[in-house]
Amino acid sequence: MEHSCLRQLTQSPHTAPNALEIPMPVTQDNNVLNLHVTRPRPEPARFATRSIYVSVDDLLTSRFLLRHTCFADFEALLSASEFRPDQVAALEKTTDPVWEAFIQRISRFGTWGAMLKDARGEWILRRLGLCFDG
Repeated sequence: MEHSCLRQLTQSPHTAPNALEIPMPVTQDNNVLNLHVTRPRPEPARFATRSIYVSVDDLLTSRFLLRHTCFADFEALLSASEFRPDQVAALEKTTDPVWEAFIQRISRFGTWGAMLKDARGEWILRRLGLCFDG
C-alpha cells in the first residue's frame, strides 16, 4: 500500500519517454511540502598545527650564513655584533633598531624577520629531505 503523502512515480509528458519524474511529498490536501531544509555549514577545514621551537643557531646554519652574509657561522655573526646570544633569542619576537640595522648591513635581508623567515623555510625543506646542507 502506498503512503498517502507520496505521489506515485509517473512519466511526465514534459520529459523524455524513459525518464521518470520523482514524486514530491504532499500533504493530505494535495499541497506540495516545502523541502527547503537548511543545514548548518560545516566548519572550514583547519590544519593541524603544532608549534616547534627551533633555536636561532639551528636556523642560521653555516651554509645559510655563507650564502647570505660574509660570516662562516652564527658565532662569528654574533661576535661582529653588539649582542649576546640570549639577546638575539629574545629578538625573535620583537625587533631592535640597532639589530635591524646590523642585519641590513651584513646581509641582503631588509629585516631580521625576513632573514628568519627565509631560514625557517630552508629548515623546513631540510626536515622534509628536500634540501641538504649543514
